[in-house]
Amino acid sequence: YVPALGFRASFTRFQPRLYANTEPEGEINYFMYNADVFLHSTLGNNYTIGTGLKWETVELSETIPILGIESQQNQYLIYHAFIDFFSLNRSYKPIRGFSLKGKFNLISDIKSNAVKDLSSVSDLRFVWALKLSKKIGLNLSADGAITVGPNLAYPYNVFLGGLGQNYINYAIPFAGYRFMELIGRNLIAAKADIFYEFYPNHFVSFLANAGKLEPTIDQLYSSEIILDGYGLSYGYNSPIGPLELTVMGSSNHANIYTYISLGFWF
Repeated sequence: YVPALGFRASFTRFQPRLYANTEPEGEINYFMYNADVFLHSTLGNNYTIGTGLKWETVELSETIPILGIESQQNQYLIYHAFIDFFSLNRSYKPIRGFSLKGKFNLISDIKSNAVKDLSSVSDLRFVWALKLSKKIGLNLSADGAITVGPNLAYPYNVFLGGLGQNYINYAIPFAGYRFMELIGRNLIAAKADIFYEFYPNHFVSFLANAGKLEPTIDQLYSSEIILDGYGLSYGYNSPIGPLELTVMGSSNHANIYTYISLGFWF
């Protein structure tokens, strides 16, 4: 129960695409590095709670100048609080237990240095693993994200699309769309993944998800636009980590996408 002091630093570089009506219209260079000082306490063997202060620098530029996005470097100061609960029996295709991860970020652009420009983003992810029979399991999950305050810079929007886990702020996995294809401020989404272990460490899975991604909280309830996706995958829990191939689509468009993942996410 005694709080411990922690320090964490990371950097991320990749090239996300920008989409309009499911078509890519540009690509940007994204480079982010940060340093985080925090206090956290472990309650029992499953719960962790904490709070901290993070300094973050983000550099953005267009790979090929098409959209007229100027090269920019911005710095942000982020106060954050978090809770983490984990009781799943394994990280890949668990069959019992729960997982709950929640964060609250209060984000300030260092250049503006004005309290009135502060915005906050709260996000939550819940996973429930069930064993239906000796070889069949079910994972149910829900995601939510709420933005309060003025519009935030590009890196702090809520993104939807792709599979797996992602190391940037609010990129939420969602079958049927490409990585970071959809962008908004507020999200509710639910997902079901049912799998059959037909041979030890070999799995066939069917997954489906549905949700809403809207600019305001009110539109989460009033909008009739529902995003959806589905997929079929084969997975092998190999000695070097899970290998998974997924084919996915959506009733909202006619495109079919594939996703390949190898190894553990940490």
